[in-house]
Amino acid sequence: MIIASIFPVALLALGFLFYVNTRTLMYLTIVSIFFPVILPFAGRDAITTGTITILLMFTRLLADSYKYKKSPVAKLDKWVYLLILLGTVSTAYTVWTGSLDQELIGEAVRKHVNFTSALLFFLVIRMYHADRIRAGSGRGSHIETMLSVILMLVSVHIFLSILVKLFPAAGVAFKIFLPRVQDTLDIVGRGDIERITSFTFSHEAYGEILAVLSPVVMYKFYKDKNLVWMAVLFLFAIGEIFSVTRSGIALFIIGVAASLLYHSIKKMEKTLALTLIGLTGSAILISIHPSILSDVALRFKDATDTYSSTGSIFDSINRGFFRETWVLVVTHLTWFGNGPLRTGFHNLFLTVVHQLGIVGAFVFFWILLYPLVELIRLHKNNPRSSIDRALVFSCILSMVLFLINETKFEFTRHASYQQICWGLFALYYSISQTALNEVHQRIPAAGLKFHNGAASPHEKKIWWTPPEKAN
Repeated sequence: MIIASIFPVALLALGFLFYVNTRTLMYLTIVSIFFPVILPFAGRDAITTGTITILLMFTRLLADSYKYKKSPVAKLDKWVYLLILLGTVSTAYTVWTGSLDQELIGEAVRKHVNFTSALLFFLVIRMYHADRIRAGSGRGSHIETMLSVILMLVSVHIFLSILVKLFPAAGVAFKIFLPRVQDTLDIVGRGDIERITSFTFSHEAYGEILAVLSPVVMYKFYKDKNLVWMAVLFLFAIGEIFSVTRSGIALFIIGVAASLLYHSIKKMEKTLALTLIGLTGSAILISIHPSILSDVALRFKDATDTYSSTGSIFDSINRGFFRETWVLVVTHLTWFGNGPLRTGFHNLFLTVVHQLGIVGAFVFFWILLYPLVELIRLHKNNPRSSIDRALVFSCILSMVLFLINETKFEFTRHASYQQICWGLFALYYSISQTALNEVHQRIPAAGLKFHNGAASPHEKKIWWTPPEKAN
C-alpha cells in the first residue's frame, strides 16, 4: 500500500526533474515554498512539498553542471556546504550522546532537514542565476523578475490573511496547507489583540518580512510605471499594521522613509504624489475604521510600561528574553552547538550560537553578511552595469533592516519562512555577482591581461572604477 502511494509521486517528481525546463522548475519551486503541503511520516508532520522541490531543483542543477562541464561550486558555496556539514554534526552529536529523548529525535532531524533545505535553496538560486549570467540571458532582468514574483506572492498571503481576519469561516479553505493538528487558518488573539498569520508567515514573520521588503517595493514603484506597485505597497502597509508587530511597524516606516529620501533626489514629483496619496489613504482608512490602530497602540503601550517599570531597553524591546537567553547560551557554550531544538530565544545571534556553536555561528554569519558586504562594495564603487544602483541601495537597506529585527526574532524557526529568507539573500548576492561579472567581461575588451585566470591588483581596482574614469 505504501509503495503504491509513493510510486506515482516519485514518477511525477522524476518527470518534473528531467522534462520540465529549468526556468519553469525554478518558479514551481518558489510557488511550492509559499504554498507548502506538509507530508506526514509515521503519523507526524515530516517534510513539505517546498523542501522536496528544492531537492529536485538542486539535483537538476547539479546534473546540468556535470552534463555541460560547469563547476557547481563557487566561492561562497563552499561555506554553505560547510555550514550544512556543521549543522549535521551538531544534530548527530546530540542524538549520539543521548541528550535528546527518543521522541524528540524525529523533531530534531526534521528541523535539521528544514535548515538544510533553506541553505540548498540559497545554492539553487545562486547556481541558477550563474547559469543565466553565463548564457547572457537578459543580464540582471531575471533577478528582478524573481524579486517581483516574491513580492506578489507575499501580497497574496497578506490578502488571504486579511480575508480570514474579516471572514473567519474562510480559514477552512486552507486546511491542506496546515499542520495535522490544525483544522482551520485563523489569526492569533481572536477577540483580544488580533494579529494576522498564514500557513507560511507567523505574525512576527509578517512583521519582519514586510519591513525587510519595503525598500524593494519602493524601488519597483519608482522604476516601473505601473500602479500595481502602489497597490502592493498599500497591502504591505495594511499587513504590517494587522501583524501588530512593534519592531516590524517601526522598521517598515524607516524603510519607506529612507527609500523616499533616496529616490526623491531624482524623482521628487513621484515622491510628493506618493506621500500625498499615502497620507490621504491613511486618513480615509482610519476614519472608516477608527479601531484599526487600537491593537497597535496597546502593543506600544505595553513596551513603554515595561520600560517604565524595569528601566531596561532590552526588556521593553525583547520582553525580558535577552537576559535569560544570554545566561543560557553562555552556560551551555560549545564549539559545535547543542542541536536545532532550542528555539524561541527571540534573538537570531544567540540562537545560532547556542544551536551551532562557536564554529557554526562564525560560518553562518559569514554567509549571511557576505551578500551585504558585496552590495555595499558595489554601491560604493558604482560600476556601469545593467544592475540599477537604486536596486543595490534597496537591497542594502533591506538587509540592514533584517539584521536589526533579528535582535528580537530568529527567521530559522519555520521551514518555509527560512527558505524564503535564504532565497532572498541569494538574490541579493546574485545582484552583486551579476554586476561584477559584467565588469569582468568588459576588461578583456579593453585590452587588459589576466594572470592565471585573475587580474593583477591594479586591474582589480579598475573593476570597481567607473569606466569613464578608468579611460
